[in-house]
Amino acid sequence: MQKYKKIKTQTLNLPPKLGWKHRNISTFFLLQKGEDMKQNYHVNANTNSHSRAIIRCANTSNIDLARRFGVSTKTIAKWRGRDFVKDKTSRPKTMHYALSETERELI
Repeated sequence: MQKYKKIKTQTLNLPPKLGWKHRNISTFFLLQKGEDMKQNYHVNANTNSHSRAIIRCANTSNIDLARRFGVSTKTIAKWRGRDFVKDKTSRPKTMHYALSETERELI
């Protein structure tokens, strides 16, 4: 059973910048059932799903990619180690406040 489906394939023509050996990189976007291409980015996001797909497919060093996209080498290593290009949620997992007595009664 396939968890993901392939929805878009394209070839990227990267500029001859930073001594890239492989300028044509085929990428594709994978979506779970029911997802659409729209992605909401939080205010601190420096990359998008397109640049993350390039990062995952590129045959160049983390340092070159970090310079190219203006992020740290740690960020490049993080995205290369993931199996997806979609952002994780930036919402807190737990809310750290207490409800008032009136609010508790309403619930």
